[in-house]
Amino acid sequence: MTFVLFISRLFILSLQPLGAADYLALCRNFDIIILRNIPQMTLTKKSEARRFMTLVDAFYDSRVGIGVFFDTMFG
Repeated sequence: MTFVLFISRLFILSLQPLGAADYLALCRNFDIIILRNIPQMTLTKKSEARRFMTLVDAFYDSRVGIGVFFDTMFG
């Protein structure tokens, strides 16, 4: 059975003082994680950007499927 976690407001998660251990706990419980409404990361949000990178690294290292949908367009 595949377990999917859908996070609609990633900024709420990235504002929390969470680290790799917390993200790895998510990975142990879900096979696919979908992140939606990811805000634009600017220089004023370095800490949130670092947490987001740690989150993605944890998913990658744990071989968790990830779907990513951003609020803004690249370009």
